[in-house]
Amino acid sequence: MSEEVTNRWSDDYSGRWAGRAYMIVPVADINNAQQEDGTNALIDNAIQSGISTLRKNNGDDGDSSKALLKFACDNDVDKDPDVFSSYTKYSHAQIMTELAKSEWTTEIE
Repeated sequence: MSEEVTNRWSDDYSGRWAGRAYMIVPVADINNAQQEDGTNALIDNAIQSGISTLRKNNGDDGDSSKALLKFACDNDVDKDPDVFSSYTKYSHAQIMTELAKSEWTTEIE
């Protein structure tokens, strides 16, 4: 049975992932959020440390167009960083299903 993806993440969090939500964000949005002073509204509100450490999809010809962002949450939309409001949030189980797709994985030869 698969979970339906909505604009709110699932309430079925469990274990050590209970305080996290995940988003798939266009790399262009992340690049456009970069400021001259080195800040980046998307990265600064996420758990990741920088653009270079993001997990990206397997784009055509090595051109990755999407990245995975994760952030601390308590499942209360009113407390989400405003910069994340336009992106779909995923639970741990939901993001694992997304990341198992061929767009995010590479076959080992």
